[in-house]
Amino acid sequence: MLAEVISFNYKTSTANADMIFRATAFNSFSNLMEIMLEIKENKNIIIAFIVFFLLYAVSIAFYHYQEGWGYIDSAYFIMATVTTIGYGDFVPHTELGKIYTIILAFTGISLAFYIITTLAGLRERIIDATLERRLSIIRDLTKLKRGRIRESIQEKLRGNR
Repeated sequence: MLAEVISFNYKTSTANADMIFRATAFNSFSNLMEIMLEIKENKNIIIAFIVFFLLYAVSIAFYHYQEGWGYIDSAYFIMATVTTIGYGDFVPHTELGKIYTIILAFTGISLAFYIITTLAGLRERIIDATLERRLSIIRDLTKLKRGRIRESIQEKLRGNR
């Protein structure tokens, strides 16, 4: 397929459109495979989400039984604590509840920032790179209209080997 992309005649628009479509489809499949590999390589984010939701579930149960709050009130307090909003309408009254809240605040906030930072890195590596490739295809299509695409594609194909 790569040899076809290099050798086809850029002057005929029907062949050009077909080849660009096939190259784009191949490129999209490659992008999908790269995304899947990136996600597979980033097991840490999955582990962080699991730990976060476990912490959340355990905390809901803790506040429900220790402080006597309802499940919704417990979830509301945890989210206000972890997101550092801290409305102050719910506060733990027991000694154990206060100690647990200190631990929850430290671990929950740290874990939430870790997840946000990791997701931002994933976005930068995956989405921005995919967007750049798609913009490159649009630039190539623009060059195709002007008849100057052959050199550009050949350079890109040589770089991908």
